[in-house]
Amino acid sequence: MKRNKEINVLKRESKSLSCILGEMKQELDVLTASVNAQQASEREEKICCNVDIRNRMAATFIQSCWR
Repeated sequence: MKRNKEINVLKRESKSLSCILGEMKQELDVLTASVNAQQASEREEKICCNVDIRNRMAATFIQSCWR
């Protein structure tokens, strides 16, 4: 009888831990998606910045050729 109670307690604890683990995995997925989006945004910003620099350099070069 005592052993059955212990088994039932362990089953409940196991189920509770499984639920908590599932919630933590969901939170991790949300955070991972957020970090990935931020990194993609930073990469895109860097690309745009590099394009702007190249455009300014090209404009400066063209202007210097016409002087």
